[in-house]
Parts: sequence; C-alpha cells; structure tokens
Amino acid sequence: MRMKADYKDNMITLSWEEMKKLVIAIEFDVQRNVRGNLHSGIRVRKGLRDLCRQAHDLIKIMKLVDNKTSEQRKKQKKILNLLKVNKQQ
Repeated sequence: MRMKADYKDNMITLSWEEMKKLVIAIEFDVQRNVRGNLHSGIRVRKGLRDLCRQAHDLIKIMKLVDNKTSEQRKKQKKILNLLKVNKQQ
C-alpha cells in the first residue's frame, strides 16, 4: 500500500522539480530580455504558459492524492468503529 503512495509522492516531487527548473530557465531569459534581446521575451512568455500548464497538472495530481488519502482514512475509521462496536458486544 505504501508503494502506491511513494509513486504518487514521487510524481509530485518530479513535477515540482521540473517547475523549478523551468523558473530558472525563464529567469535567465528575463534577464536577457531586460538587456534588449527580443527573442528571449518570446521564450519568457512561452515559458510562463508552460509553467501555468505544469502548475495546473501538479494541482490535479495533488488533488487525486489528497482524495485517495481522504477515502482511505474514511475506510479506516469505519473499520475501527466496527471493531469498537464488536468489542463492546
């Protein structure tokens, strides 16, 4: 069971690392654009759109993981409650 959580945690971490790399690349092009390089401005805008897409994907992954975790907690609570009822009887 922890194997699946590790895989999803790894997906979140990998997505986050990719986003950080993209921000660094965008920052480099922003500096070049400030110095007058027009083509780097085009790359910055494209990079920002990509960053927005990646952020959206990361949010989707995190929501899926959170929903699964929430469902698992609810199931565990039900099982614990059933065990408590059985012990009392």
